[in-house]
Amino acid sequence: DGICGGKDNKKNTLRIMKDSPIGAMGALAVCLDLLLRYAFLNSIPEAKVPLSLISMAVIGKWSQVAFVFNSSSATDTSTAGVFSKNLNPAVFSIATGLTVLISLFLIKPVHLFFIFCVLVCVIVWFKNYLRHKIGGITGDTIGALNEAVEIMVLAFFALGTINY
Repeated sequence: DGICGGKDNKKNTLRIMKDSPIGAMGALAVCLDLLLRYAFLNSIPEAKVPLSLISMAVIGKWSQVAFVFNSSSATDTSTAGVFSKNLNPAVFSIATGLTVLISLFLIKPVHLFFIFCVLVCVIVWFKNYLRHKIGGITGDTIGALNEAVEIMVLAFFALGTINY
């Protein structure tokens, strides 16, 4: 709701994001999220569904770590600030190593490399967009990125980009 409804006003965007009731854009995003997940999961061969679900979760959680790493928080009271202050290079390296290790059991290395290249581009773009729009990241934007990445991983499986 905040990103779409805040226009170009940082204060208004952050106020909408802090507001707990869901608005029209938030409801639309939830519906679109669920519809895309349903469509992609139905497009994945049944034998690959478990692999896609595990990959989706593992890579989605890693994207949150990558997103928060070296990011600034949009506000002093943002949930993202707590995470970004405590996320050091060692933790980021361990998270990345474990994600790659787990993912290599599920996805061919060349496909995993492709996925990570795309995701790094998406993460960098989204981080820069938020820095200009609201001055940094928030807990809401971390969650939004996770949803988008999980859907992207399912799309890779559904479109046959990942063959394993």
